[in-house]
Amino acid sequence: MQALLAEKQNIEDRIGSLGAGLEAEHRRIEDTSFDADELAPLDAYRVWVNREKQRLASSLTDCAKRIEAQRVVLAEARRRFRLVDRLKEKALIEWRKAGAKEQEDLAAELYLARRVRQNE
Repeated sequence: MQALLAEKQNIEDRIGSLGAGLEAEHRRIEDTSFDADELAPLDAYRVWVNREKQRLASSLTDCAKRIEAQRVVLAEARRRFRLVDRLKEKALIEWRKAGAKEQEDLAAELYLARRVRQNE
């Protein structure tokens, strides 16, 4: 789960970094005058950033789905653990009851054996 959360954070960081880089280029364009020849590479960069952001958004959606699936698995594992823990506790209680009953039966047998000897 930690690996998936780290992957999600990494993707979000990369999307943020691309957005910040694109914004910096936009500010640079606004602050400086460029020839048309110089704007073509900047436009190509803008197109690449937008495609990369789309690709990363798709990766982020996939990662979110895997995180949700892992959460479901984790919740099921916790539920099973609690069930096993309750069953174990119930078995321990039953074992203690059986031990107490066995001791009670033994005490009753000893009592009866003593009574039989005293009556003989």
